[in-house]
Amino acid sequence: MYLKTILWLATSLMLCSGFTQYIMSGGQTYGFIVELFFDVSSATELNCFYEEFLRYSDLSISARSVDAELQTISMRIRSPSKNISNWYKGIDQAVFNQMIREGGVYEICIKSNLKGVESVRLMLVIYAHHRATMNEANRMQKEHSESTKNMNESINHLRESIASSAIALKRLKSTRDLQLQIKNARDIDTFSMMQTIVILCTAIVQVIVIRKFFASNYKNANIVR
Repeated sequence: MYLKTILWLATSLMLCSGFTQYIMSGGQTYGFIVELFFDVSSATELNCFYEEFLRYSDLSISARSVDAELQTISMRIRSPSKNISNWYKGIDQAVFNQMIREGGVYEICIKSNLKGVESVRLMLVIYAHHRATMNEANRMQKEHSESTKNMNESINHLRESIASSAIALKRLKSTRDLQLQIKNARDIDTFSMMQTIVILCTAIVQVIVIRKFFASNYKNANIVR
């Protein structure tokens, strides 16, 4: 029993491969895209897949031939309540486009007539997006963008305020430095003037003393004579 299960899983993995991509906005998922590749080796073989959709979702489901032409592709879409259970046919492609009014797990079954070939590889593409969720996601994205914009504006305003404060502080410092330079220049001028006065007074005193000295010597010389 376990060996049969393992063989079935291995065969399924070899015959079927695909990926799912989610559609998001504002951190919220509102849709998805599924691409699935599988091989059909019998005209009576019916491959069924199951996918859950939200009510009022817009669906676009297509099954197409990948490696063969002129193949009649038949695809049946069945809703959970089976109110929808229709076949869609086409040459090399079968397409279903509709907004569903019933949510739940849908059944998607596909087959090919295998005209002129022993097997054919088919690709199933499912695109679904939910309008209400998309609108809510877009609204949240818009609010997030506006919040980010307001935050950036506040940060820029704060940067400008800091820059203005720095410039004002620099100007104030420059003004203080200029005033200090003027005060220092005045102090230097005052000191120079006082120094000059002292030098002049000293020179005058020296001249007076020297003249008195020479005058005293001259009188003494006359007395000696």
